[in-house]
Amino acid sequence: MSEHTVSATAVDAGRLPAAYIWWTVAAATSTLGSSAFGFAMTWYATGVSAGLTGLIGVLITLPTAALLLIGGAVADRVGVRRMLVAGDAVMLLLSLFVVLAATAFGVHAWLLIVVAVVSGVESAFYLPATGVVPRLFATGDALPRATAVNSTLTQLARIAGPPCGALAVAAIAFSGAAAVDGLTFALILLVLLRIRPSHAPPSDSVAGGLSILRSLTTVRCAPQLRAVLVTTGAIAGAVLPAVIYGPSLLARESGWGPGASGSSRSVGWSAAWR
Repeated sequence: MSEHTVSATAVDAGRLPAAYIWWTVAAATSTLGSSAFGFAMTWYATGVSAGLTGLIGVLITLPTAALLLIGGAVADRVGVRRMLVAGDAVMLLLSLFVVLAATAFGVHAWLLIVVAVVSGVESAFYLPATGVVPRLFATGDALPRATAVNSTLTQLARIAGPPCGALAVAAIAFSGAAAVDGLTFALILLVLLRIRPSHAPPSDSVAGGLSILRSLTTVRCAPQLRAVLVTTGAIAGAVLPAVIYGPSLLARESGWGPGASGSSRSVGWSAAWR
């Protein structure tokens, strides 16, 4: 085999499939829409009270943390792609509900609470599945590149989300931000229905309940992993609430508009990412 042939083969082996690129772009777009709508939720919650703002944060993160292992086991059982399709379909329906409810009744605390609970539960089942997607399209040397591309676009979308959310709140209000978020879920849902993974998902012969016990056993038997999880959780619990909700609360107290809050929150996300 010639040197030219070997080089061409290496390039082809490291090239990311077009289907994966489509999914990565659609997933980043959906993350951008969710981050923008998340800012809209925070902004309207701070308009009611700081207590409601904190409650919304708890109702989003608590179900996710409590059900995350169950979500991973369910994804193993029903399949990653089916789980992603189901999750995006649920969020699309939720966005349509929010648009109709906000238009008919206005933005009230009960609506924000419903969105927070549904989003938190959906994230618990969606996040484990989306983390496996790079392995369905890339192997070998291409896998780190696939993971890096997805991670970079996702983080950039999260940073850009708050300023976009501030613009949406000022221009099209809460229902408009929900409608745009719904369009991004429709986009990724369409992409998921069209693409097919090029590699079979990892086989898991263990039942869902046992896979949960296996995960807990792994954490219990690995002191380094346990220390990392505890430290990460403690730092996230201390820092992220201030980054996510602090700018909006300060902007409300100071009489600033959503633009200043969105920019400050974006800077906070940038610092947290670094």
